[in-house]
Order: sequence, then structure tokens, then C-alpha cells
Amino acid sequence: GVQWNLCEEYDGSDLPLEPKMIKAWAGFVKGLDAYGHPVTVLNWHPLAWMPFMGDKRFDVVSYQYRGDVDYGMKVEDIRNRLLKAGRIMPVGMDEINHTSQKDNDGCQVSGWLRVCGQDTIRKKIIYPVYLSGGSVELILEELLETEDFGNYDKVWDYMFYARSFVETLPFWEMAPKDHLLIKAKGKGEVFSNTTVLAIYLPEGGEGYLDLREMRGPFRQQWYNPRKGVFEKGHRIIEGGDIVSLGLPPHSASSDWVVKIENIPSSERKRIS
Repeated sequence: GVQWNLCEEYDGSDLPLEPKMIKAWAGFVKGLDAYGHPVTVLNWHPLAWMPFMGDKRFDVVSYQYRGDVDYGMKVEDIRNRLLKAGRIMPVGMDEINHTSQKDNDGCQVSGWLRVCGQDTIRKKIIYPVYLSGGSVELILEELLETEDFGNYDKVWDYMFYARSFVETLPFWEMAPKDHLLIKAKGKGEVFSNTTVLAIYLPEGGEGYLDLREMRGPFRQQWYNPRKGVFEKGHRIIEGGDIVSLGLPPHSASSDWVVKIENIPSSERKRIS
């Protein structure tokens, strides 16, 4: 359960260090740790993680970027940079926006602080990051002065529900394919391989999915990210075309997750 994060914002103004020194530290720690725990370092400036791409002394990306941005796209950009560098690593989005003690509160900016309500963290960070192939570390409104973690109960639930959903997927084989989602409300996410697709609809509504390159019947299920449950029932859709996802089972303007899974040939006789 240990991860070596070598420095807090190594390139920050209070403690600016050179990438060469961080690389030396990483090599030193890897030489000491007989158990091979993953090594990383946290950046401050957006480009400060780039010198470590492809370096075998690093095993995880610990990437910080705050603001009103598409965090799913940030993860996908880092994944692409890792591919080009020839070393694939887990992408951790760390300390991105502060988590408010309130649930439905949008985002409030005060100086360098950007504090977002817990439902906004779910919609703007947790699912866009997870369904782009990344992970999330939260930073709380009260920073190190937090005494009651119960003030953030909703966001702990939201993260648990998201993790529970992702654990139903072969996520280690999946990749972002957002272009497969058509005519959806808001900026949706698609995470897929050749047999399973996970779709996030941040504003609900009816979206369309491009399944022209995928064959066979699929089982479609709705997952409620606010409650952490699959809705009862499912529908069968056919690949080979652009298909409608239909409307969510209720609360149609809220965010929803859709799981679409190819039905194995052994099951097809039972549903035909």
C-alpha cells in the first residue's frame, strides 16, 4: 500500500528543484526499496511533469492541474504523451480543485483557491478522470486543518460508487474513445475495449453511440452514480450501426453512467 511521492510540488516557487535531482532521488529510493513500490513526484506548473515521461525510475504520474478544464481530456493528453515516450503508467490526477463541505455548490473562486461542491467533483472530476483511464486524489476545503472527515461524506460515497462501477469492467484493457458518443448533452466520456463500453452522460438526456465497428448483440444497463446501483432490467441493442441509448430510467436531466457489454455466444440462444 506504499507509494513514494518524492516531493510536494517540486518545481514550486518555495522549493524549486531541478528534474535532474528528482530523477537522482527516484533512482536512490528504487535502489533501497526491495519491494518495488511505485515512485512518483508531484508537479506545480503543468509542464513540470514532462521531463519524467518515459523514465524507468518513475512508475506513476502524480499530476496537478487546477481550474475550469476538461479533466478527462487532461488524462487522455497525458496517456498520449506516455505512449509517445514508450512507457505506460497509471495517471493520477492529484489535488485538482478543492472539495467543498457542501454538496450542490458549483465552484467558487477566492484567490488561488477553487472550491467545488461535492456533486461538481463527481461530475467534473471523478467520472471524467476514471472513464479516461486515470485515478483521483482529493484535496479538501480545509486543507490540513480538516478535523471532521464527515463533512465530506457525499464525495466519499461518490468515489466509492465510481470505484465499484469501474471494478465491474476490465479497465486494464480499456482506453478512452469519446468520439463514439454522438449528440449527447454536455461533454460525455466513453471508455471501451472490443467487448465493453462505459459511457458517462454528465447531463443525462439521450445520447447516440457509434457501434458500426462492433458486431453482435449487447446488453445495456444504466448505473446511477448518485446512489451507486444498477437500475433494474436491461435492454438488448445490436452493433453494426449508430444506436440510441434511450433516456435514463428516471431523473433524465441528472448525470448517468451506461454500461454496454457484448453478450457471449453461449448466452445468445437464451435471449433470442
